[in-house]
Amino acid sequence: MKKRILPLVVVLHLCIMHVTAQSTYDQVYTILQTKCTGYCHGSAHVSGLNFTGTSSEVYNRLVNVAPVNTTASAAGLKLVSPGNPYLSLLMKKVSHGLDPKNSLAAGMGNTMPDNSDTLSKAQIETVRQWIVWGAKDTGTTHNANLIADYYTNGGIEEMAAPLTPAEE
Repeated sequence: MKKRILPLVVVLHLCIMHVTAQSTYDQVYTILQTKCTGYCHGSAHVSGLNFTGTSSEVYNRLVNVAPVNTTASAAGLKLVSPGNPYLSLLMKKVSHGLDPKNSLAAGMGNTMPDNSDTLSKAQIETVRQWIVWGAKDTGTTHNANLIADYYTNGGIEEMAAPLTPAEE
């Protein structure tokens, strides 16, 4: 009898974890819903980018979709380019300087959200991790607690660059 209970408990635990676990895209969708939809990206936004609707509808409007912005489109950007945050307009828009090498070029519009309710560094990193790991609509790509801890506790201390060696 005891031999049958342990596998049952393990299977039950795995099923509960699967049902209660929030995918990385679910986290990104929640960020978009709370930070972007109410302010600008409803059904009538000038960019045509609409974050209202189900998570799958929003996902299909984002991933591998060319932006309406002609400068961004001409630069080869997608709204979300799976695996490449540097080719993802969404990442450039929400970065707010978190990654200085991934900023908006002239003609690509303003950072978002453009109100005082900007994304936290942990939220920006969640979006970045989602994109880096393929922008999948299911699965978890990172440890949310680790990201929150990293940005709450100041991350890794910066080091000064070493001196340039002498020419000889």
